[in-house]
Amino acid sequence: MDNNKKIKRKIEMGKKEQIISKICIACSTLLIVGVLFASVLNKSNVNVADVNKDRISDKSVMSEEVKPKVAENNKDTKTETDTKNNEDKDDITKSNNENKTKSSSSSKAVSNVTSKPDISNPAKPVKSGEIIMDYSYNTTPVYSKTLNEYSSTHTGIDLKADRNENVKCILDGEVKRVYLDDKLGYSIVIDHGGDFYSIYSNLNKKLNVKKGDRVNKGEVIGSVGKSAAFEIADDYHLHFEIKNGKSYVNPNTLYK
Repeated sequence: MDNNKKIKRKIEMGKKEQIISKICIACSTLLIVGVLFASVLNKSNVNVADVNKDRISDKSVMSEEVKPKVAENNKDTKTETDTKNNEDKDDITKSNNENKTKSSSSSKAVSNVTSKPDISNPAKPVKSGEIIMDYSYNTTPVYSKTLNEYSSTHTGIDLKADRNENVKCILDGEVKRVYLDDKLGYSIVIDHGGDFYSIYSNLNKKLNVKKGDRVNKGEVIGSVGKSAAFEIADDYHLHFEIKNGKSYVNPNTLYK
């Protein structure tokens, strides 16, 4: 009996020792694992700190590099802007000068056209001063060969001329109109300024000027023809008229 009890006690003690041994081994294992985990965690924190430090360092370096570049870019941009502004100012100044020049030229041209012309010494439109049909507008009637009647509607004078003889402008001016008149044939109207006009009719079809041309005193503008239907029976001549505004003027008054 005693032996059996002793054996049982030994077995129970052995079991207890095994349990205690297992507990010790488990505690040791947990301790080792805890130490290892703490070590890894500590190392991880160190690496993170280093990374953050490196990032801050890199950011500082980038900031140092970017600042000069931004300043340099701003400087370049300012220089380009200043250059562009100067160029724009030069263009504006040049444009203003050109506009002033054009305005001056335009004013001069308008002045030349609108001012009263000097009619004291006009050029002869054709060589001959012989009148074959006189001015008769609202005055003494004159005889027309073509119409075979006396008329008081002749608004100009007919100056005898050779066939194809050159016709000259009596004063400086601008060609206002070039046209074919049903009664007086191919005609040219020249504006001498101050609402004063000279009109040349019974010309050849081929003319030397066109509307808008500037012409000088004595310049050839066309030649004598036979295009005037209402004067077709007369000898070769230039039908010559003068107008002041809308009123006809006797051309003879210019050559007295």
